[in-house]
Amino acid sequence: MLKKQTPSVIAAMLLWASAVHSTVAAAPVAANGVVARESDAQRTARMQWWRDARFGMFIHWGIYAVPAGVQDGKIVDAKHGSEWLQCDALLRRDQYEPYAKQFNPVRFDAEQWVRFAHDAGMKYVVITAKHHDGFSMYDTAVNNFSLTASGCHGGPRKMPANCSATCAI
Repeated sequence: MLKKQTPSVIAAMLLWASAVHSTVAAAPVAANGVVARESDAQRTARMQWWRDARFGMFIHWGIYAVPAGVQDGKIVDAKHGSEWLQCDALLRRDQYEPYAKQFNPVRFDAEQWVRFAHDAGMKYVVITAKHHDGFSMYDTAVNNFSLTASGCHGGPRKMPANCSATCAI
């Protein structure tokens, strides 16, 4: 049972985190979207916030949660981690992409995850919104390899908005 729920749990944490991450001081971004070179004073202030916060969550998540490190009934590389399944199992893109269509975190509950993090005393969350395999947790014009384009039904497409609204309360 836990194995089937794990991708949904990971998805819930990831998407909740995308909303919380926006409250953390970030490096300055220019109008064209390029990260500007920050001054020493800006970096010091940004890093001080992180040092003061002390306790937070880093979420590294992607569609590799669907196969959970198993390919053709075998664990691919228990030491390397399931997020490297595509590389370790030497999967071509056409073999790996179907996992995006299988991922559909319909049981996501932003309020539950926000309450969990708050009760644990977490002050920040850092999230992997685009993984090395190219899968995006946000809508993008670059390609269709994203949560919003993968065929998720209704609610999951609204997860980032649900997270933001929950975190703002």
